[in-house]
Amino acid sequence: MDNKVISFIIATSGTLGTYFLGGFDLIIRTLIILVLFDYITGVASSVINNSLNSEIGFRGIMRKVGIFFVVALAHLLDMTTGLEDPLLRTMTIWFYITNEGLSILENLGKMGVPLPPLLVRTLEKLKIQTDDQSKQKRS
Repeated sequence: MDNKVISFIIATSGTLGTYFLGGFDLIIRTLIILVLFDYITGVASSVINNSLNSEIGFRGIMRKVGIFFVVALAHLLDMTTGLEDPLLRTMTIWFYITNEGLSILENLGKMGVPLPPLLVRTLEKLKIQTDDQSKQKRS
């Protein structure tokens, strides 16, 4: 494939991704990094525990893609409802940041990596707060 075509595809994908995800700010970059870390630690944990399965891995990738569809939905709803601040987007991203962070720690724990208790407690508290905020917004 021609380099110009590849450059065009990358530029278009980046532009559309940035638009639909509401920008490329620190919070979305954090989520992207944690999604990648979670997948990598999940694969590493499976390798160490002799349970690597390509079908499970593919489903994991599809779930990760789904996360970004939900973030895009939240961003589009923020824009559609005329909210000045990206409230739904931010809450959605924090929800996934805490889930991914806890999953990374779980994967590392399965690999025998010692985990700092303060980090585990902090992520658990963030998850509880995010879940509570989501419940309040629904009612």
